Order: sequence, then structure tokens, then C-alpha cells
Amino acid sequence: MLIQILILITFLFYYPFSLFAANNPTYNVQTYGAKSNGKSDCTNAFLSAWAAACDATQPATIYVPPGRFLLRNAYFTGNLCKNTDITFRIDGTLVAPSDYNAIGNTGSWLKFERVTGVSIYGGTLDGQGTNLWACKNSGRSCPKGVTSLAFYNSNNIIMSGMYSVNSQMFHILIDGCNNVKLQSMKISAPGDSPNTDGIHVQQSSGVAVMNSNIATGDDCISIGPGTSNLWIQNLACGPGHGISIGSLGWDLEEAGVQNVTVKTATFSGTQNGVRVKTWARPSNGFVKDVTFQHIVMVNVHNPIIIDQNYCPDSHNSCPNQESGVRISGITYEDVHGTSATQVAVKFDCSKANPCNGITLDEINLTFKDKPAIASCANAGGTADAITNTYNILDMGAKPDGKTDSTSSLSKAWSTACGSKNPSTIYVPQGRFLLKNLHFKGPCNNKAITFRIDGTLVAPADYNALGNAGNWLLFERADGVSIHGGTLDAQGVGLWGCKKSGNNCPSGATTLGISKSKNVEISGLRSVNSEMFHIVINGCQNVKLQGVKVSAYEKSPNTDGIHVQLSMGVTILNSKISTGDDCVSIGPGTTNLWIENVSCGPGHGISIGSLGKDFEELGVENVTVKRVRFRNTQNGLRIKTWGRPSKGFVKGVHFQNAIMTNVQNPIVIDQNYCPNNNNCPGQVSGVKISDVTYQDIEGTSATEVAVKFDCSKTNPCHGIRLENVNLSYKNKPARSTCSNAAGTTSVHFCLAAASAYNVVNFGARGDGRSDSTQAFLRTWKAACSSATPAAVSVPRGTFLVRSITFNGPCRNRILFQITGTIVAPDNYNSVGNYEYWILFYKVSRLSIVGGTIDAKGSKLWSCRRNKFNQCPFGARSISFEGCSDVVVNGLTSYNSQRMHIAIHKSINIKIQNLKIIAPSGSPNTDGIHIESSRGITITKSTIKTGDDCISIGPGAMNVWMEQIGCGPGHGISIGSLGNSFNEEGVQNVTVANSVFTKTQNGVRIKSWAKPSGGYARNLMFRNLIMKNVGNPIIIDQNYCPDNSCPHQSSGVRVSQVTFKSIKGTSSTQAAMTFRCSSSNPCFGIKLQDIKLTYINTQRRPTVSYCENAGGSSTGGVSPRSCFTFPFPLMKIQHPQMSSILFLHYLLSIFYIAQGALTYNVLKFGAKPDGITDATQPFLKAWISACTAMEASTIYVPKGRYLLRAVEFRGPCKNPIKVQIDGTLIAPIDYWALGNSGYWILFIQVNRLSVIGGSIDAKGAGFWACRKSGKNCPVGARSITFNWVNDAQISGLTSINSQLMHLVINSCNNVRVSNVKIIAPDLSPNTDGIHVQSSTRVTITNTLIKTGDDCISIGPGTNNLWMERIQCGPGHGVSIGSLGRSYNEKGVQNVTLINSVFSGSDNGLRIKTWARPSTGFVTNINYRNIVMKNVENPIIIDQNYCPNNEACPNESSGIKINQVTYENIQGTSATQVAMAFDCSPTNPCSGIKLKDIKLTYLKSKKAQSFCNNIGGTDSLYTKIKNALKINS
Repeated sequence: MLIQILILITFLFYYPFSLFAANNPTYNVQTYGAKSNGKSDCTNAFLSAWAAACDATQPATIYVPPGRFLLRNAYFTGNLCKNTDITFRIDGTLVAPSDYNAIGNTGSWLKFERVTGVSIYGGTLDGQGTNLWACKNSGRSCPKGVTSLAFYNSNNIIMSGMYSVNSQMFHILIDGCNNVKLQSMKISAPGDSPNTDGIHVQQSSGVAVMNSNIATGDDCISIGPGTSNLWIQNLACGPGHGISIGSLGWDLEEAGVQNVTVKTATFSGTQNGVRVKTWARPSNGFVKDVTFQHIVMVNVHNPIIIDQNYCPDSHNSCPNQESGVRISGITYEDVHGTSATQVAVKFDCSKANPCNGITLDEINLTFKDKPAIASCANAGGTADAITNTYNILDMGAKPDGKTDSTSSLSKAWSTACGSKNPSTIYVPQGRFLLKNLHFKGPCNNKAITFRIDGTLVAPADYNALGNAGNWLLFERADGVSIHGGTLDAQGVGLWGCKKSGNNCPSGATTLGISKSKNVEISGLRSVNSEMFHIVINGCQNVKLQGVKVSAYEKSPNTDGIHVQLSMGVTILNSKISTGDDCVSIGPGTTNLWIENVSCGPGHGISIGSLGKDFEELGVENVTVKRVRFRNTQNGLRIKTWGRPSKGFVKGVHFQNAIMTNVQNPIVIDQNYCPNNNNCPGQVSGVKISDVTYQDIEGTSATEVAVKFDCSKTNPCHGIRLENVNLSYKNKPARSTCSNAAGTTSVHFCLAAASAYNVVNFGARGDGRSDSTQAFLRTWKAACSSATPAAVSVPRGTFLVRSITFNGPCRNRILFQITGTIVAPDNYNSVGNYEYWILFYKVSRLSIVGGTIDAKGSKLWSCRRNKFNQCPFGARSISFEGCSDVVVNGLTSYNSQRMHIAIHKSINIKIQNLKIIAPSGSPNTDGIHIESSRGITITKSTIKTGDDCISIGPGAMNVWMEQIGCGPGHGISIGSLGNSFNEEGVQNVTVANSVFTKTQNGVRIKSWAKPSGGYARNLMFRNLIMKNVGNPIIIDQNYCPDNSCPHQSSGVRVSQVTFKSIKGTSSTQAAMTFRCSSSNPCFGIKLQDIKLTYINTQRRPTVSYCENAGGSSTGGVSPRSCFTFPFPLMKIQHPQMSSILFLHYLLSIFYIAQGALTYNVLKFGAKPDGITDATQPFLKAWISACTAMEASTIYVPKGRYLLRAVEFRGPCKNPIKVQIDGTLIAPIDYWALGNSGYWILFIQVNRLSVIGGSIDAKGAGFWACRKSGKNCPVGARSITFNWVNDAQISGLTSINSQLMHLVINSCNNVRVSNVKIIAPDLSPNTDGIHVQSSTRVTITNTLIKTGDDCISIGPGTNNLWMERIQCGPGHGVSIGSLGRSYNEKGVQNVTLINSVFSGSDNGLRIKTWARPSTGFVTNINYRNIVMKNVENPIIIDQNYCPNNEACPNESSGIKINQVTYENIQGTSATQVAMAFDCSPTNPCSGIKLKDIKLTYLKSKKAQSFCNNIGGTDSLYTKIKNALKINS
């Protein structure tokens, strides 16, 4: 067999490489004059190869063969590059000049700037920096040195397998880039080489560095300002200075660093490990949301360090200053190893801006075999520390709601505040009466937590509090956290007093936070405040989340949350229903973030009232995002007094808001003057600028939905409206503007600096007078305006002939159409032009509203008679050479040909469009796109006689979503390939759209002619077909009039995905792939397709394939017709056909064998079941783990004795463990029993465990436990800890001592075709246990055991289970949860298409009856069969075995959004559904649909409910007791 494979390999290499990539050009640098002698200058040769690749119209490769190629500065620029897919394949070495002066002051040796889609594979870069380092060390005058390889302002970059050695300065620089991946990189320079950072990243997003080894003289990886979404994994660092965020904060105006993950890294002998470093000088920079996880330190100086006092050599720019960089949200998890210094953890943070949110979890660092120590200055966070807890009951409080507990809570505060340790004040269940109470700091510790399970109530007599100002006030209380509980201020009596007109006290704020820092409030409920519910005043870094505020909608002045004189306040995931503003924002508020808030009833979210005082601080940097308003008086409001003031509002962003029946959805009111007191005849001095409204939609309760009433003396400016869609009584709402200027992409007013009405330039709206010249005069005036301009077409009908609106213009233009523009009745007037309305080379244009009617019906009639002499016809509206255009709300009727054409244009956005023409109108495509990029079409309806949308050559980055298409010919890519030198189509998405009675659905169409074109990276997803012909079709044999016989299409179609496409087909062939015989389609992916054929004979749909290859996953109906992953049919080139087939066979051989195979027999394992094979298995693992390519560990047939064994990573490559034999544990259960595990995989990525059996021989252990003797704790059979991208398939596990298979802290694990078997009385032998893991899939699995078939623990997210056979056993159980207080939740779990037989439970959720912050949400059970199952459906929140540790308590776990659908079968217990939920946290959102469970075949099953709310629908065949217990 091996000889045959070698013959095949030789055969393949004897054929030219061009046979495999005949249409993808390769440019060998030697062809352009490069010499591989290391002496001749090859710079121009490389640049010439680059220029040729850039000019190519298809993917190109620049090849550098073996040898040494001398290069001076080589700058590869992308400004004129047509190609976005260029690969450098480097087999040789690029060397810099040995004379460092040749390039030393030029910044970069090899520089790529403004390039897209560049990939570099292999090769070596030798910067020859040794001489320059020596120069610098000598103290002589030397050049600064260059970076070896730099990418600037580039996108979609890959570097793989490259080796960079001895750079003069930085080895690799990523600056201003997006989506960059570096993998398998090797970087080396001596440990004392100056400034030779391995990889430096700044001003970039989406950078990943993986599987790399860096040894250098400075930072292995340095991270500069403006870096976000950086992922570093599987890194070996050392020697060097570690991984460093910084130095930051040199500049005052500096971008921050956020969302950085460093995972699975090893540091050896480095100066630092993981470091954050900032200059000691003022700056507005920040570092946040950084995670360092699974880190090994080997003799590292400063393993963990934050240094905010960086000022080398007493730099004269920073003495006696403090760093302004704000550091927060830094997590260090599982960091272990040895420190070369006694202080292993050092946090030296800024006095002015202390670090906060630092988390240390599982840190184990030693110095000289003893625990290392830590040093902290100005740092706050959480770690393993002693926490004192003070229960207010122990201080004398009474939970009866009558006894005054004020002094008890005050005493608890004094004790906690005086303690130097973190402290918790616990308020248990019950009602505690409190008078006004002042919690005053500063305290001795900055980690005081209020854990409130009960309710704090104010006195019923409002006079007791009414003039106190605050009921509960925290002042100078840094680091306080308040979790849970209810505050009931009993304000109803005071509201009644005020309404009556009696003399009443002013009322008290329920909860005030004053002059405090780093405060967190979560899960708190405030009801019926006398005045404001929560006030944040003079504070920094306050976070409110999960807060609920409620009061009567007519309760006076009961603002939900008021913020003033504060910075860094965050309000998240909260619900506010009250009588005044949901959130009010007062003077001096900066850096406020509000997200996911529900408001209503109430007065909305309001900035103001501002400007009451002359000397008043401004409001800036406010973001309000993802908010919902229902029945509120206002939505988003800015309100200022009409009087002089120095105040301001700027930098405000309102984004993603939904309005439901809101009176004033968007309002700026600068003339606020209640009762006309103190401000008549005056105007507001508050300056409002830079306010953005983006993606605001919904319904207004008033006709005027947008109202800007700004100050006459200080007009609003910089107002931006983008995608604002508000309606009033099912019609577009109106807007009014006064003294407001800005930009809009929608049909709302903004007073542009210049407005031009076509009527003022002579246009007449009578439908008869020719207004063409008037429109042109209007356009010319607007286009030449130095300020933003608006062209207005008012109500009326305006006749316009063929017209061109030429650019470029001096500023933005809004083309506001309220009326209708019509073409002449005589089609010859425009029919001989290519266009009717043309915008040529126009940028920054918005066309809003209105109707255009091309009156094309007479031309169509003319063209139906082939003997008539008819003009060709005109496109209604065309964009040629345009950029940054928005078309919103336009309606186009009856175009002569295409309605809208986009050609050679960039960044065009079309939304809310209507296109209408009869289904028989010829060539009336709705929208045609060609030679353009960055096109977005959304929320549009197209009914026409040709393609709804057609996509021609040169289109890329096209996004179409929420399109209603039909009648028409569907959405078509093509026709392509009519010309030989034709641009390709790539990166096109059609999503969430509906096709109704169209000729085609989604189509790719190319001429049957030679061509260099292509169509690739196409995505069609979430589409509905309604009686559509050819719902999915690729047709590469298009040849009208038989003008191309005996030819085949040269267009290459690849990487096309059809996903989640459902509905009905009017043709039996619902999927047709008719591809080119010379360029077969490949990479076609089908997923979740369900198309049925409408016919009276009930025939099924079918699919048809010709020269097409691909794959299918999920349910695909009709069945896929693909035979191979790539096509093997009708290949014209005879040698090509043979080679492809042999290539396919060869690929199968490689898949089966792996690149490297390690047979455990060769390492000494014996398959006799007696000889200990543990060490041979470990040796095989080490060999595979350290190999540089994919490896297979092979276990042949036989029985292999294994003791407890740990297979530890990280490894350098993917590993497959192929088991054909059986692994057995020792008979003596003590050999494993106290280890906790038998077979453990830890910190391994890209792992496959395939086939075989494991037998833990647990029977002896079970017998020991049953006897009551002293027994070991037991071992889990196979455990995966911190494993990512793993597959377990075909494995059989029998008789585990404890759990069979455990998945812990893992990501992306697939379990399939597994069998798990143990007796039904075997204790604690759960089949599969999942916890703290995400994206786990379990399918086609049989589990028979003595405990849960599958148990789901805390921290599980995105778990999918399908086709599970369970029983005997305890069912599938979420839980037990809630044993710990601070416990992660479970969410996004699905179980479908499964059978339970004779199990103790079916679908169970189980929680301890103890306080906890955990939760269970978004759980779906569907299509489940129960066969004689006890408790088929059960939620048990009162789990408390042996009544220990939880008597008289209730579960804190919040359970909601659980769906049971199509659950049928028999119950072994009469109560088939039991919902016993927590009295303090009732279950909610429980949904029952199609439940049919019977008891003893004939008797009706019953249900039991306690503390639950939800819905049932359709056929729930059980006496249902769903109710809501409040």
C-alpha cells in the first residue's frame, strides 16, 4: 500500500502545478530578476512581482524559492491594488543589508500599507541587527533601527509558519489593522538585544496570535494604545520581557486598550510575565476587560505586575505626576509556577485613578520553594481573602416590619466599616423597618457588601422621613456593593397629600450614593419612593445592573435613577416604571453608559433639566443603547431652562431604541420654563452639540415624533439622525426643527445651513411643465454650497426628462422628495438614453422619501412586437462613481428597464425601498449592482418583471436583508462570464428574506463561455420560499439564442453556503446545481434545507447535480445530490480528471493515517490486560504532543491496563487518539479511588478521541460504598479539563467508579455515537457531566447507568443534545445548582429527538434550597418520548438531602424561559409534571406546548405547581395547574 501511495505522489508531482491551479497565477520573484545569492539587490524584483499580483483579477501567489534574497526597504502598498487575495509563499530567506545604515533610519524594512487579503506562509526574515545592537551598546551615534515587517491600515491578513530572526528593532508591527491572524510564528533574538519586541500591536482590532514561540530582548508581545479584541493563545515566551500592555498614557488624548485575552502561555526566564505599564502623567486612556488565563511561569521576574509609575531615568516629563490611565476589569486565572523574585504579584497603581475590578483566581506562585508574596498600592478587586459577615439579626434587628431596626443596621455598618477585612452585611428574609440612616465613610476597607434577601421598609407616616432628604444615604463609601433585596419607601401617602394640596413635606430619596467610588448595585428592587428612587451624586465608577424600579405612573417626582456630578456610571439590564423620568441626568455627568433598559410608564430618559444656574457644569460622553420605551411621555429627551448658562451637552449617543406609543420619542427642548417663572423673554445658554440618534424605530403617540426646539442664541449643531424609523397611526411621523443643524439619512428635518426648494428655481408641480432645468439649477446651487445643503421636492407631480446630477459637490446633500417625479408620457423622450435620473461622482448624498414614476408601460408594449422600432429603454435612477450614499423610503414605479443601477460605487445603503412593476414587464430588474463594493439593501419590497436584485461582475461586500421579493425572477448573481477579462463577485450575503411566486429563488448564473471571472464566499441564509420555481439554482450553461454552443463556463463558483432555507417549490427540482464541466463548482454547503413540492400527485422534491461538489449538514430535503466534497465529473482535460481522482484517494489515505502515528506498542505497551501500560501511553503522548505536525496515538486491539494517567497540554499540533482496543483500570479500586480521575486530558486543544472501550471496573468500589466500610472517594473514568475544539466519537465506557465522562471548563466539544453502561443501582455513575463549558454538543448517544444520564452543572452555556437514549438512570438533569452563593448560571440548553425508558426522572431541573446568585434560562426540550418514566417533567427547587445546610431556606436560583414542546408517552407516577419552585424566586416564562403524558396507559396524569408562572398551548393533555404565586 505504501509503495502505491509513493507512486501516486510521484505521479502527481510530475504534472505541472498549474493543472491544479490553472487559473490562479503564480509570480516567481526570480522571473522578475531576483537572485538567490544573498548579495544581489532583489528589491525591485519583489516590487514588480507585487505589482503584477495586484493587477491580477483573481487570487495570486508570489513565490519565493529556496535561497537568500537581499532586500532593501520594500514597501508593498494597496492603494492601486485590484486584488484582495494575494499569497506570499516563501521557501527561502529574506535578508536585510549587513550595513545597518542602509535602512536604519527608514522606520520599516518590509512594509505593507492599506492592503487587504494578504497571506504570508513560511520563510525566514533575517534583519541582521547584530551590528546595530553593538553600535548602540558602544554609545556611538547610531541610527534608530527598523521594524522587520510592518502592516499599516490593512485588513484580513494571515501570517503562518514564518521565522523572524535578529530584527534591528521590532520584529513584527501591526498598526491600524483589522482581522489579522499570526500562527506558528517563531521569533528569536538574543536576550540582551535592545528594543527587539517580538510582535507589537496598536490601533488594531481582531488580532490573533496563536501557537507561536518568541525569544527576544524586549517584550515578546507588546500591546499599544487603541488595541481591542486581541487573542493570544498557546505562546512560549522567553527570554524577553514578557507580554506587556503598554507603555500607555504618554499622550493625554490616547485611545484605550480593551478585550484582550492571553490564554495557555508559558514564560521561561523572562524579566516580566504579564504586565500592564503606564506612564506617570495625565492621560484619558484606559485598560479594561483583560483576561490572563492558564499561565505557567518558570523562574520569571515579576510574574504579575501592574506598574503605573513608569518614568525611566526620572524622565523630565513625569516627576511628581500621576498616571491618568484607568485600569479595570483585569482577571488573572490559573497562573502558577516559580518566581525569580520574592514579590510575585505587584500592583503599583495610580493614586489619582486606582485600579479596580482586579480578580485573582487560582494563583499559585512560589519563590525558593515557598509561597511568594504580593504587594499592592491603590488597587481594588477580589482574591482569596477572609470576609467577615454580619447578620443584622445578630445585632438585634427584627424581621416583623414593625420593630425599628435602624440602630441594628447602623451597628452592623459601623462594625464592617471599622474592619480591615472585606465584610458582608447580611439582611435575611423578612421585613425590616428603618428610619433615615446615614452610612458614612471612609471605611478601613473598600469591600463592604450588602446581601439583602429581605425587604427594608420606611415608616408608613411620611412625616418621619419627608424632610430628611434621603432615607438611606451612603457617603464616601468607596467599594460598597448592594446585591438583591427590596426597598419599600411607602410613598403612597405622601403622593396623596401632595395631590390634595395640603401642606406636605418635600419627600425623601430612597437610596442616595454620594461622593463614593467603585460602587455596585445589582438585583435591587425599589418600590414607591417618596421622591427619587436612586440618586448618584458626586461619584465615580458606579455600576447598577438588574435593578427594578416601580411606582404609580402619576406619582410626582419619582424619578427612577438620577445621576449628577458623577463620572463612569453604568446602568445595565434594568426595568423602570415610575411617575417621572426613568433616568434623569443632571449637570456634571460624564462617561455615563445606559444599556438594555426598559422604561415605561414614565417620562423617558432625560438629560436635564440643565441650565438653571449660570455657573453650571456640562454633560458629556453619554451613551444610551438597546432601550425600550412603552407608553412614556417622552423617549429620549434633552431639556434646558430658557435662561443664560455656561452649561453644555456634547458627545451623546442614542442607539438601538424601540418606541411603543411614546408621546415625544425624540425631543430637544431648550425653552423649558414651568409656570413662566424666572425666564420669560430669555433664551437658553446651554450649548448642545454632537448628539447622535441611530437605529430608533417604533410608534409615536403624536404626529410630531422628532422635535428639536433649540436655543436662538446657541443653536444645536452636530445633530445626526441615522436609520430613524418612527410612525404615527401607520404612517410616517413628522418632525419639527427650530435652530438645529446636522445630518440625516432619514426623512426627518434638520436645518441644514442651506435649503434649496426646486419650486424656487422654477419647477412646477403640475405634472405637465418640464421642470428639468429647474431641478438642474437647484442641484447646481446646492452642490456648490460650502455648507450642508438640502434639495427639497415638495408635494406635487414634477415632470423631468433625462437628467444628470454631477458631482463632486462641496458638502453633504440631502435630496428630500415629498412629491412625485414623473417621466414624459412619450417613452422616446428618455428611452434612447441609458438613464433617466443619473447621479454621477456624487459623495455624501441622502435621498429620502418620495416617488418616481418612469411610465414604462408603453415602451414594454412597443417591445413586445419584435417588428416595432423601439428605443432600448432607460434605467430609472443610476449611481455612477458615487460613494457614501443613502436611499431611504423611496418608491419607484414602472421603470422602462432597471429601476436602480449602481455602478463603480462605494458604500451605498438602500433601505425601506418599494419597487413596483408588473410581472410581465421586460428587463425591469429592481436593483442592479456592478463593479461596486460596500452595498447594503435592507427592509425593502420589490415586485417586478425581472430579477428583484441582480448582481453583476465586480460586486463585493454586498449585504441584503429583510427583502420581500415577488413577483419577479428572484435574487440573481449574474449573468456572469459574458466577457473573458471580467471581474469576479465575492462576499455576498442574502439573509432573512421572503420570496413569493418568483421564477427563481436564489440563483447564480453564468454564460457558457470562457472567462476569468469567479463567484465565491456567498451566503444565503434564513430564507422562506412561497411557491417559488427553482428555489436554489446554479446555472452555468446560460446561452440565450444558442450563441455559445459546445463551450463551457470559465467562471469559478466556490464557497457557497445555503443555510436554513424553507418553504414550497413550484418545480419538482427544488435544488439545481448545473455547473461548468471545465470549472466545476466546489465548496457548496447545504444546511437545514426543507423545501416541499406543490403538486397534486404528492411527489417529493428532488435535487440535480452536474459537476458540483460539496457537503450537507443537518436536515436537507430534498437530499443532497453531491457525491464527493469536490466534483469529479466531466473534466475536459484528460490528465486533470485522473489527477483529481487520485488526489481524492490520497486525501482519504492521509485522513485515515494522519501525518505522524505513534503506536503505543512501540513505546512498550502490552495488550495483555495485566502489564501496566501507563508509562508507554505517557511516552506516546509526549512524542505526539511535542511533534510539529498533526499526530495520531494509536491503540491497537487488545486490553491495556492503565493506572491514573494525566495527558497534559498545551501541545503543538492537533492530536487524534485512535482506540481499537480496550483500556482497563486495576481491579483494586484503591489504585484509582483517591485520585479523583482515571484518565485526564488537561489544557489540550484540537483533540480527537475515536473508538474503543474503557472499563473502570467499578463494581468492587460500589460494593464497598454499599457496605458502609471506609472507601476511597472514587474516580471519574475520563475527564476533559480546559480542553478546546475536541471530538469524542465511538467510545464505549462501562462501569465507572463515579461519573463516566466529565467535560469541565471546555469550549467547542462534540460527543457523538458514545455508549455508556453501568447497572441501574450503581451509585453516582452519571453518564456525562458538563460544567463551566460552552458550545458542547452530544448526539446519537446511548446511556444506561445508575445516576443522571447527563448532568449539567453551573457555568454551562450553549449545550446541544440530540438523539439521546436514556435509561435506566435518573434522566437528564440540570443541577444540582445553587449549592454555592456566587455560582455561575446555566443558559442556552437544548435537548431534542430523544427517548427515556424506565428512568427515575425525565427532564429535571434541581436546585439546593439555599441562597444563590445563579440562574437557569433559555432551556428548550422538544420532541421527547417517555416510556414508563417517573417524574417525566420536574423542577425541584427544594433539594436539601438529609436536611443539612438548608433548613428553612429557599433557593436563590432564578429559573425562567423554559420550554417543553411535544413531550409524549407514559409516566410511572401519577404526577407527570411537578413544578416546585422557590417561594422567593418563582419560576417564570415556563411554556408548555403539545404535552401528552398518560399514567398506567389509561389514567389521566396530573400536574403539581408551586410558585410558577407560564403558558400552555395546543394539546397539553394533563390537568395543568400553571399559576403565578406572588
